[in-house]
Amino acid sequence: DALPISSTSFGGYTDGEPPGGYGGYATGEEYLQAGVVVYYNVNYGGASSGYSDGSLGGSGGGASDVRIGGNNLDNRVVVAGGGGGGGSWMYGLCEGGNGGGLVGDNGGGAFNGGPTIGGGGGTQTVGGMGGFFTYNGTSRNYGSNGGLGYGGSGSIALQAVGGGGGGGYYGGGGGCGDNASPDSGGGGGSSFISTALSNSGTVGGSSVAAHVIISLVRSEEHTSELQSQ
Repeated sequence: DALPISSTSFGGYTDGEPPGGYGGYATGEEYLQAGVVVYYNVNYGGASSGYSDGSLGGSGGGASDVRIGGNNLDNRVVVAGGGGGGGSWMYGLCEGGNGGGLVGDNGGGAFNGGPTIGGGGGTQTVGGMGGFFTYNGTSRNYGSNGGLGYGGSGSIALQAVGGGGGGGYYGGGGGCGDNASPDSGGGGGSSFISTALSNSGTVGGSSVAAHVIISLVRSEEHTSELQSQ
């Protein structure tokens, strides 16, 4: 017989200074046949950051997920994206983007002679683009792009460090650090829900710490079925 289970995931985030973005939240229900193996993973895929001459960048928060039938990335049915890490510069800090929702938020940026762009949020089809600094029409010091299941690393320069991208269905891009400009934060990772799930939903920016909940759904109809067997 098939049993209905509910799966809920909360993405990770980094607390403190520099300020990281909050993780996402995702939930859904699915009927499973007896013998099907369910896996869960908590707080993985967030990119680490670095240190440069007094500036310490924030690491990206990890994604949390539930996988059915195998423990590979393509077995994920519920994913909550992690928040991006905050960027650090000797004169200020930039926030990381929140984990999704179906799309993660971009990391925060700043302006000093030109714009410093934060890492992009992950989407349903591609990781977020790395952040960068633009001066006199030329862009430089790109953070790494996010990818399937992982966030991109922030770039590092003298006294400036970009935040790491958050893990997710697709991870957020790393922020930018440039020695002539402020820093920028990493992008948040995206959340994901399989179309096979019902009663599903996802929101970004949850302040709950990373964890996964898997539970048996005890509807009145299904409880009656179990009692009659």
